[in-house]
Amino acid sequence: MQQEQLLAQIIAQYQLGQPQMTHLGILWNSTYRVMAEDGTRYNLRVCNPLFQDRRCLRDELVFLDFVAKRGQVGVPQPVPNRHNEFVTVVSTPEGNRLSCLFTWIKGREARDRLSAPVLHQMGRSVALLHEAARAYAFPADGDGFRKDYRYDEKLILSHREWVVEHAVEIGNERIALLYRAIDAVLTALTRDGKCRDNYGFIHGDLHLGNFIAQGEHVYVIDFDQLGRGHFCYDIATLMVDLLDEPGDFDARWNSFKAGYQAVTAHPFPDAQRLTPFVIAVELAFLDWYYNSMTPFARVHYTGRFQATYESIQNRVGNV
Repeated sequence: MQQEQLLAQIIAQYQLGQPQMTHLGILWNSTYRVMAEDGTRYNLRVCNPLFQDRRCLRDELVFLDFVAKRGQVGVPQPVPNRHNEFVTVVSTPEGNRLSCLFTWIKGREARDRLSAPVLHQMGRSVALLHEAARAYAFPADGDGFRKDYRYDEKLILSHREWVVEHAVEIGNERIALLYRAIDAVLTALTRDGKCRDNYGFIHGDLHLGNFIAQGEHVYVIDFDQLGRGHFCYDIATLMVDLLDEPGDFDARWNSFKAGYQAVTAHPFPDAQRLTPFVIAVELAFLDWYYNSMTPFARVHYTGRFQATYESIQNRVGNV
């Protein structure tokens, strides 16, 4: 099916009249800015055709709707279609295509405006997001909710598989380092345990590009990696990205931390207690690097790749 036909069938499931559409880009999914006849703007996600897990997508949108309706942190709210469903399914000759529509978030990436007030608001936003997760159903084995998106011991254990698969490329010295890192993180996660204070449904991809700043108001976007994990994993994801940015990391981190702790003291630990989660984020990057990236992308991330191994080496003895 031609893309124009697919989009027309999707849009027909919403009461938008004859909207104007602008393609924003493709990473895994395709995204579009949609302007309805009345001028209201939306964001449309058309899922990659390989993604067919309707339950998983619905879980993401139900959680996001819950957060949006609390009214405490700015997030894109899912928009139901004519059938009052968040997930729109279009049948094509190649199979079903899943899609969803969100309210539009106006602003620019926070990466471009890392002032102290913006970082403080980012901290508040993350804390309020975690507070919403604490108010939501606690993740339980067997409940099926976003079951394949894990940022806990299940993810850490899975790293052993790609280490073996890419052993020749990685080399013996780095293999030993990665195994030490995996074991250290697993020990720390066992020590911390899981309770509502420290564990729940987390964003899973809280890099700077997923914060939108509008003046000093901050919004959190792109929840397609939503899953279960320790709240500190979200915090560590942002820390790793901030460390890679030019500028005064300590001042920025203190602003973010102050914003977070203005909402709640949990689960923000001291820097040392955050270390295993930073290593967990670094391991996830290496997983992505070895298993998902094109040769061109690998060249682009060469510097980050080398720095990641250095980061793990410098931190693994402090877990």
